[in-house]
Amino acid sequence: MKISIIIGITGILILVYSFTLEPYSNTDEFYSKYMEMKSGQSENYYRLREDLLTPKFRLQDTGITLILLSIIAIVIIKKYKGNLLTPSNKSLLVAIAFVLPFLTVAGYLFDIFQGMNRDEFPKWSDSLGIPLMGVPFIFIALLIWALLHLLLVKEVKDLPISFSYIFKLSFVILFVSAIALVLILITLFFGQYWYSIPGLLWLYYYLSVGVNQHHFKATFQ
Repeated sequence: MKISIIIGITGILILVYSFTLEPYSNTDEFYSKYMEMKSGQSENYYRLREDLLTPKFRLQDTGITLILLSIIAIVIIKKYKGNLLTPSNKSLLVAIAFVLPFLTVAGYLFDIFQGMNRDEFPKWSDSLGIPLMGVPFIFIALLIWALLHLLLVKEVKDLPISFSYIFKLSFVILFVSAIALVLILITLFFGQYWYSIPGLLWLYYYLSVGVNQHHFKATFQ
């Protein structure tokens, strides 16, 4: 609990400090040179932005990420005494399967619009239209992917997600869980909480499916 609180306080301090910074070391110079650029000078734009960008956005994202991780850890410790359990019934697992695509797509949309707000793309680039066109396909693909995992589960109980269970899971579950964990660590490193938080829920979902699958097989062997 103490570590979680320290992480949360650290996140708050970093976030507060980020508010004292301007996005660019010389805002007037950035927008002045930006307005002088012509359509197609994307390379010059990105170079200009990189040269003048301050750590504001990175610190802001890191602070929020640490705060959210702290809250999640405290909730788990308070509710489950540090022992995370799988959903208590299949209805909850199905609900998670439906929520996951929405959260992931919401994170994707947040990333796009935040990028626009932070001048990550020049005004002449089609950085909004093309990504938005792919949203329905991404959502449907993720929904199908999530629901397919339910086929692996016969019954659901509130079982502990412990190392003793994890290393006995099927290769498929271990593989997708490992990929999810790597992606979570990458997004956490870059402070992309809009991806890492849904990623943690995906990992929880995979492990819940795997633990219940293993428990059912062990029970009827």
